[in-house]
Amino acid sequence: MAENHLIQISDLSLYNIEKVIKEEHLNYYDYKKFSHIEQIGIGGFGKVYRADWKNGLEQRLALKSFYNLNNDILKEIIHEIKLERDHKNVIRCYGITKFPSENPGPSENILLVMEYANGGTLQDYLKKEFNKLTWNSKYDLAYQLACGVSFLHEEEIVHCGLHSGNVLVHQNKIKLADFGLSKKMEAISKSQSKSVIPYIDPQSIIKQQYTLNEKSDVYSIGVLLWEISSGQKPFSNLSYDFSLALQISQGLRENIVPDTPNYYSNLYTECWDNDPSNRPTTKQVVERLRKIINSTNPNSNDINFINDQSSLEHAEIIQNSKTNINSGNSFTIKSGCDELKDSSQNRTVSIRDDIDITVQIGDDNSQQLVHLNLKDKLSSIRGKLEHHSMIKMDDALLFAKRNNQNYALIAREEEDKIILVEIMDTENKILYLRKNSVRSDITVKIVSLPNLNDYSSSNVNFNLKDKLSSIREKLKQSNVKMNDTLSFANSSMAEISREDEEKIILKEIIDTKSNTLYLIKPDYQFLINKLKLEYGRTISLDRANKKAFKIKDYDITEIADEHKYTKIDLKEGQFMEKDIFLFEDIDTNKRTSNSTCTVIEYSKVSLKFKIEPDPEFVKAVVDAIESKDPRKFRKITEEFGKFVPKEEVILGARAYFVDANSGDSSKKYTRYTNFKLIGGKKFISKDFNEKEWLNSLEEFRNWECIKIKNPISVFYLLPEDLRKEILSLVGKKILYLSTESYEYKLLKPGSHEILELKNIPKDILEILKDKAADCSIFATVVDEKNNDIFNCQIFWPPNQEPKLIIHCIQKKFKERKCKLKIMLMIVGYDVTFNFDRPDFNIHFKIERHYFHASDIQTKKYILETDSAHCFGIPVLRKLDDSNNSLIIGHHFYNSGNDKNERTGLCTFSYCLKNNRFAYLPDFTFHTLVILNYSSNYSGMSSLYHIKFINNFLTRHNSLSPKFISLYSTKENNYGPILAKQKSNDLNGVKIKYFNFTKDKCKNKISKHNFKYAYFDPSQDKDLITYMKNLKMKSNLLVYDRKFCI
Repeated sequence: MAENHLIQISDLSLYNIEKVIKEEHLNYYDYKKFSHIEQIGIGGFGKVYRADWKNGLEQRLALKSFYNLNNDILKEIIHEIKLERDHKNVIRCYGITKFPSENPGPSENILLVMEYANGGTLQDYLKKEFNKLTWNSKYDLAYQLACGVSFLHEEEIVHCGLHSGNVLVHQNKIKLADFGLSKKMEAISKSQSKSVIPYIDPQSIIKQQYTLNEKSDVYSIGVLLWEISSGQKPFSNLSYDFSLALQISQGLRENIVPDTPNYYSNLYTECWDNDPSNRPTTKQVVERLRKIINSTNPNSNDINFINDQSSLEHAEIIQNSKTNINSGNSFTIKSGCDELKDSSQNRTVSIRDDIDITVQIGDDNSQQLVHLNLKDKLSSIRGKLEHHSMIKMDDALLFAKRNNQNYALIAREEEDKIILVEIMDTENKILYLRKNSVRSDITVKIVSLPNLNDYSSSNVNFNLKDKLSSIREKLKQSNVKMNDTLSFANSSMAEISREDEEKIILKEIIDTKSNTLYLIKPDYQFLINKLKLEYGRTISLDRANKKAFKIKDYDITEIADEHKYTKIDLKEGQFMEKDIFLFEDIDTNKRTSNSTCTVIEYSKVSLKFKIEPDPEFVKAVVDAIESKDPRKFRKITEEFGKFVPKEEVILGARAYFVDANSGDSSKKYTRYTNFKLIGGKKFISKDFNEKEWLNSLEEFRNWECIKIKNPISVFYLLPEDLRKEILSLVGKKILYLSTESYEYKLLKPGSHEILELKNIPKDILEILKDKAADCSIFATVVDEKNNDIFNCQIFWPPNQEPKLIIHCIQKKFKERKCKLKIMLMIVGYDVTFNFDRPDFNIHFKIERHYFHASDIQTKKYILETDSAHCFGIPVLRKLDDSNNSLIIGHHFYNSGNDKNERTGLCTFSYCLKNNRFAYLPDFTFHTLVILNYSSNYSGMSSLYHIKFINNFLTRHNSLSPKFISLYSTKENNYGPILAKQKSNDLNGVKIKYFNFTKDKCKNKISKHNFKYAYFDPSQDKDLITYMKNLKMKSNLLVYDRKFCI
């Protein structure tokens, strides 16, 4: 009970707060030492913040600001701090701090430093946990609430504002808040906000001059007890307004929740009685709740969320029963339990089994009355005491039998063999609990080597005789962030291996001077070096010989997943999806067989980092550029690798088992024909022990890199200017090649069909968008049966995916449906920097000529590069009625004399709707120039002309389309000339020209005046194989545009 008068406080003023702190000897907290300050709520007096206080050890506290702080309230604050109330169900006030401000008012920068409640408000707690609460748990909550309020009343404080928003929960314990600034009973006001109307004593509504008192708090307790039983705010379906307040004052109450025990509902309905004289006192509420808890006799296996059980296994019992510990008034026994049993055999207990027993805790004679059964085993008694809110029963306490002034402690492992009557003082009905003398409060520091100043710390209470393996499991259940990446270390920072944890006890490694247990983080630099994580990889996942990059900063995240089993049908090629390790690790010979692969994967940590290129790698690239020899880039990839992780790898282990049979034999590893381990302890197939292999992964030194997330080319690490120079030196390549079948419908003259290029892989579409790749698209078409001519154009609007426009050219219009074969080829810079391409030594060049709409029908250009192998296609940026019926034809010609011969380009426009020449529209003409390609799949052939229709044999016999271009041997041979490929039995190329008298176009074409160039990349087996593999691996290597130029 507090004294009946206020502590005398000197004259206070907000303007000389420093003087007040000094004179009143208040705890002052330096605001600068607070970190991670975050607003967590708004109370009736001001805002509440959460903050970490760093002064040796980190501690989380709450800071409370005030809207209208005056001298009177300041006196109350100081009074509250100096009283130093210490009750487990009441938030403690520690001191004050000042918030730095340039122009603070008299109250703006003063904050009250308080105990922090980590569970939030009771309202929040019930929302999260209500479905898990048993009735015993609810009784415990109600009991703690009543105990806290009763304590305030004993201190002559009336809370005046109890509601579920200012009743807090900390570590599953009720904590009362917002009472510290309540006035003494004789000076209490009744100003309240609408948000708490259901909790307010209705007498304050009925009587205007009514003063809130202890019975007002009891009313609020009644409402809160109902809220605990329902998990809902009272009248949650109604508006909190004057109408509700009036109804409550007239007797409106919430309905009793179905299945609520009568003794509980009777209690809270008495508490919220309209007449204060009918309400019980807080002491009576506490006593009745105590009886309810005792009478329900909760089962020890029942889940209770309001307990501090730490799940420790046993306490050490000293072998010699006569050995004294700490003082002469206690002794321990190994197993005096047998003696107790023997002595109890001849004793007759003349009392009934269920009685009220006084539980005496420790030497301070703290006592609680508990209803227990004399025949219950001590293990059962322990469970019941753990659920008792007033007895802090945990593994720090042991049962004891008193012998004169000494106490024999009962070992935890013996509790299941002894019943209560065998150890209690039956004459005085007392059960003794004593502290375990071999337990100790320990500071756990998690340290990063070699920087010993980089650590975090927590406090625990452990048995010094426990093995480290047991301590590890207990730390995982505590507030210490214990995981498999942390290792124990002795006071000299020597690491304890995982296999030794079963042999070493805690006492042997703690720093006895500071009572500190050290946990050290893995030396990830060791892993980075051991696993060569800074080295590039080849496609076969072999590490390169030289370091490609440096890891600058890294962050570690433990992966809590259990190991996973994956079964893969190799015939279906599931292994290829998204995982380069699976693709390369499985034996190539097994991929297409009927075998299956079982993969065991155990991911331990994610290692994220930032990287920069190694100087030696950069120098090698610069030297290759200066040499003008692109072949040197292949040598660079051999030395430094082809790809690197973009920013993350997964460390752990994998096991592969390829079974030639299709049956499920995932556990019979000896039947597997192909066996491979990455990480963990090494085995041969027939001796593989999965459990032992998995256990070996508790040691981080056994981890391997098992997943490279988002692998990127090693050249992505380079500065932009170097990447540009590499691409320019290597030149453009065929990035995509595919032959597809389409159905074409011609329904009216001059119509066209737009084909969406749906089969282009997503990664190629991304490359098309990349300006650094500078891509062009080429297409050629073959009609499988008819003699009509088809013309291709590319429609590529800005910021959209490209499409293909196809026109059908007929001598006389006829509706038709036909099947077309279309070859699509994308040429550009290979921004994935793949130098293993079969066309690596082929030099392609793209020329672009921009045509603007004009009143001319034909246009000629001289190409920058002279070559006999040129192929072209027009590209439109827009398509409308002005150009959708136009075909844009072309052919190439020789210009100049024999000594200075150049290749020229001639284009023309022809309108299919009007069957005549038309003015050229806006378009860009892309010309593919092949500079140094020589094979049977490319060349030049002669044409023999017959007007309109004739078939000309070629040397090639292919049913697939080829890229062809007409070449005129004379410059003046130009006009509406079109070439057609045929795919019938004769297989060849024909040409068609138009002779329009109206347009004065009567040029005859001599059989000797034209040739055609052909290019058939689909016949290049190496290139086709490469393209197939590229499709297969398109998801394995990442194309990341932000890394490109």
